[in-house]
Amino acid sequence: VDKLSSLKYIFLAGEALPGSLIDDFNALNTGIVLENIYGPTEATIYCSSYSTSDWQGQSRVPIGKPLSNMKLFVMDSSSKLVPVGVPGELCIG
Repeated sequence: VDKLSSLKYIFLAGEALPGSLIDDFNALNTGIVLENIYGPTEATIYCSSYSTSDWQGQSRVPIGKPLSNMKLFVMDSSSKLVPVGVPGELCIG
């Protein structure tokens, strides 16, 4: 833990972030901000970010909000926007 003292952020990406990892990390009391970063592998980009400092122990860790210059849309099979909470396809712009 002492070797981490110079870090301000840790960015995690590539796989779904389990909430138990956030709990374990927070128990270390490092003061480091843990960020969950999302992006599609086939595009090798990051498009959204979620600061785990906002995490309240929900069952899943959110992928967060779009990064600057990015937009996220959830669309149905007819390419129409779906309401919040309705499953659909994530489209990134």
